[in-house]
Amino acid sequence: MPRRDEQGAVVPLVAILLTTLLGITALTVDIGVQRVARADMQAVADMVALDLARELDGRAASAIQPGLQAAADRSLARNADTAGDAASVVPELGTLTGTTFAPASGATIPDAVRVSASTSVDFSFRPGSGGAGRTALAVARAQGCYKLGSWGARLGTTANANLVYRVLAAHGVGASVTAATYQGLAGAVVDAADLATALGLASPEALGTASVRLSTLLDAAAQVVGRNGATAGQVAALHAVRANLGTLGNQSVGLANLFTVGAGAGAGLTAAVDLADLVIGAILVADGNSAVAVDLGTGLPGVGSFVSSVGLIQAARTACGFAGSTPNSSNQVAITSHASLTDQSLPIGVPGLAAVTVGSATPMTLTVTTASATSTLDAITCGSSSRSATVSTSGGLLSASIVIPVSLTVTVGVAPLAVRVPLTATFRATLTPSGTPGSVTITVPSQAYGTPYSNGGAQAQLPTVTLDPVGSVAGITTAQLTDLTDAVASTIVQPLVTALNATVLGPLSDLAGLRTAGADVLLLDQPTCTTPALKG
Repeated sequence: MPRRDEQGAVVPLVAILLTTLLGITALTVDIGVQRVARADMQAVADMVALDLARELDGRAASAIQPGLQAAADRSLARNADTAGDAASVVPELGTLTGTTFAPASGATIPDAVRVSASTSVDFSFRPGSGGAGRTALAVARAQGCYKLGSWGARLGTTANANLVYRVLAAHGVGASVTAATYQGLAGAVVDAADLATALGLASPEALGTASVRLSTLLDAAAQVVGRNGATAGQVAALHAVRANLGTLGNQSVGLANLFTVGAGAGAGLTAAVDLADLVIGAILVADGNSAVAVDLGTGLPGVGSFVSSVGLIQAARTACGFAGSTPNSSNQVAITSHASLTDQSLPIGVPGLAAVTVGSATPMTLTVTTASATSTLDAITCGSSSRSATVSTSGGLLSASIVIPVSLTVTVGVAPLAVRVPLTATFRATLTPSGTPGSVTITVPSQAYGTPYSNGGAQAQLPTVTLDPVGSVAGITTAQLTDLTDAVASTIVQPLVTALNATVLGPLSDLAGLRTAGADVLLLDQPTCTTPALKG
């Protein structure tokens, strides 16, 4: 039986399968283009939302709304390379509470913007077209830069400049750098973001982590400071300090000792850092020796020697970041002084006591310490005519005490029956802090950037001196002892304490920016209220 000819039998099957495959391929291509368009719309919505979030600068919705669509269209034009037909965007102002977006209008101040982006795609292999749309939600985060405590803000007074100069001269900066030079640094500012660029850092956030040589830091500051309106004298003062660093210039400075920068805050970093704070703080960090011997006793009444160990333990730090997440800590200061009183005759008229000689039984001791003040940037309010920041503070209490042992030689009676009676009395003065540190809100205007505002308290001062009991002494009555110690306190001790207040404690309190009940807060520059961030 002959075989049947089956040639061409597969052709119908191939035709059927090819038609099916072409249809599936066409559908896949059309769906793929639509998916690309959706991805593009998400990117457009994200970019436009971020751009519009920069418009949320504390103004009411009624002030932003008239120009909102035009701003959205301009942003779209910058991001128009998308699949599909010409895209369109629809922005909407609102407030965000948790994850809930509520539309805002009228006098409501929006803090979020929602953007819907849409386009359409013409299908290539099937009739009609398909839509592609996505939404994005962005918020405007406020951030600011502030400082707890101050050196530069108070460097302008002679007493403080001298104290700064003595401490820094003891760090070996150089005898040719005078107190006037350090005063010259006050008032000049260094833009922190520009400083990061001049240092070759990857981002301003690296100011909170990097380490550089002291000479490199000051060279970078010199590059930046002229662009921030510094005078020729201020620039010359910086160069004078830089030229006298000697080997100290090769020491490393951990910038974390000078800056705290919150995560994500670097892009909006606009702080104008006080040049004096930057230079003085960097020198102290580079030296690595918190305590130096400084003679603070010049001109103190009746003092033969007065050498103090002054410790500026932590440099003043600038903190930059978002509200609620920007902690800071102040510089700590410690002084320990040892001094002796010179022997001197006390012109005193106590009945029955012929003469009194005053000297030092043992060296007197002055101790001053400050606890570390801490703070947090709690809130930033952005308004159309003013901006404010609230910083909560704690700690920062300054304590001081002085112990003055005094040896008295009292002549009782008259010759030839005169008797010399030795006495020892201990006078004490203690500073007792009072008050509870709280929050400081700085509103500009009417307050000002770069100006210290205290959370309470006053300049540290030792109070009236008290006397430890001396007991009874043969030949001297209780009334005579009382008159005698009162006379020593008013004639010798109290003038000494007054001088210490004026020449040591007062300038130190101002220099540290600390008060007996807290600390000072400075808002360094205008808070940035338009740092954008996507939500959801």
